Amino acid sequence: MDQYSIAYTEILDIFNHMDSKYISKIPESLINYFNNNKDNNYSCNIDYSIPLKENNLNHSTLTILAMLLINYWCETEEEKQELVDIYFKNEQDYQNALKEKYDPNILFKSPATSTNSVENSNIIVDSGTIGINETNSISTYSSLKWYQKIIYKIKKIFKK
Repeated sequence: MDQYSIAYTEILDIFNHMDSKYISKIPESLINYFNNNKDNNYSCNIDYSIPLKENNLNHSTLTILAMLLINYWCETEEEKQELVDIYFKNEQDYQNALKEKYDPNILFKSPATSTNSVENSNIIVDSGTIGINETNSISTYSSLKWYQKIIYKIKKIFKK
C-alpha cells in the first residue's frame, strides 16, 4: 500500500486515543474517507506514553495532523496564524539548509591547486585533462599549455 493509506491508519489509531471533543470538530466525511482508504493490513505501534513526535510516525501522518490542527482544532484566528508562521519558518529553514547543502557554487567549486606542470601530478587520467596533484586533491589540467601536453604524451609512451 502507499504511504497515505498507512497514514490514514495511524490517524484513525490516534483518533481512538483522543478526547471526543477533538474528534467531534472533524467532519464526518473526512473520518469516513480515512476509514475507506486506510490500510487494513498495517498495524500501528504507537506508544502513547511518549509524545507523538518521538514515535516513528509516517511523515504523511504528521502532515495530516498539522492540517487537522490548523483547520479544525485551533480555537482562534491568532492561533491559526501563529501556527502558519511557525510552519512557514520551519519550511524556510529546511529550504535554506537544502540550498546550503546542495549549493551548486559549493558542489562544483574548483579547488585552488597548482597546475604548473605535468611533473606535479602523481596520477594523470584521461589524456591529461584530470589529475591528482601532490596534495591528493583533484585538479583540472585543461589549462595545460600545448607543449606540456606533448611532453606528457611523450612520457606516457616511454613509461609503457
